[in-house]
Amino acid sequence: MGDTTFTWRYVFVGEVVIEILILVPRKQMELEPRLESPSKLSALGLGLIVLGVLKSSTWGWLAPKGALTIAGHEITPFVLPVYVRVVLGFDAFETAKKLVPLSIAMLLAALAGPKLAARFAPRPVVQTGFVAMAFAALLLAGTVDVELNERGFSFALAVFGAGAGLLMSQLGNVIMSSAPPEETNEASGLQGTAQNLGASLGTALIGSVLLAGLLTGFTTRIRENPALSPSTVTQLEAATEQGIEIITTDQAYATLIDAGVSPAEAGAVTADYGEAQIEALKKALFAVAILALGCLWFTRNLPKHPLTSGASEPEPEPSG
Repeated sequence: MGDTTFTWRYVFVGEVVIEILILVPRKQMELEPRLESPSKLSALGLGLIVLGVLKSSTWGWLAPKGALTIAGHEITPFVLPVYVRVVLGFDAFETAKKLVPLSIAMLLAALAGPKLAARFAPRPVVQTGFVAMAFAALLLAGTVDVELNERGFSFALAVFGAGAGLLMSQLGNVIMSSAPPEETNEASGLQGTAQNLGASLGTALIGSVLLAGLLTGFTTRIRENPALSPSTVTQLEAATEQGIEIITTDQAYATLIDAGVSPAEAGAVTADYGEAQIEALKKALFAVAILALGCLWFTRNLPKHPLTSGASEPEPEPSG
């Protein structure tokens, strides 16, 4: 874990250096005319929406929340794939290996997407991508367990990657084809902004569903567990009122022992927490499937006829 954290710090520092290098020659860039519309205010509003959804698990939707703390011990989450890292206990390298089918399928589908769009049209290609992602999410929900279903998990990841690859292949194709040559820069910038915003909102929303499901499932289980004393249940409920985070069951057990909980009760609570994790992951994957199917509504305005090229061709100059 230490090596992974150290490596990511270098990545973030590198991004800062790149941003500085980009800003240095900014005075040499030609300024665009100032827009009369409140674009900066709109950008700020969208940014605050993303921040609010991202922090919903900490701040709460209606009531304020904080990080899960038991007897003064704050529990913090990982930032890597929850199921592979936390539930299965794989390290960063093993996690990357398990995600290889997704990456390969995404690459192959992205390469095949333009050819399919040229033959069938962008709309059915995008719709197929969304359906594949929804189907894969349901398959993943069925494979989530304390023991890894190697074949089912890999197949579901490959299907999900293929769907995502089909979608990615059509983003630039459709947008750049519809933009006049003199507006390609603006179209490309708008595409990147919308793509990053959508990814942030989607990640935040699914994460919020995951944490909400974990909190609800864990609270329900400890209340119904006859192996726990009323005082322990009261202590845990008081701690989870401030929110809940995602950790491994080993970390949860160690934290409970440090907090003075007996080994028998700590084991019971840890079992409840592990079951709540599995249930929350399945709910989050179901949410992914619903979102993917819901996005089909937005594909109705995509071209339903094949595009002959990835960009608008200039009109030929008159001869003579």
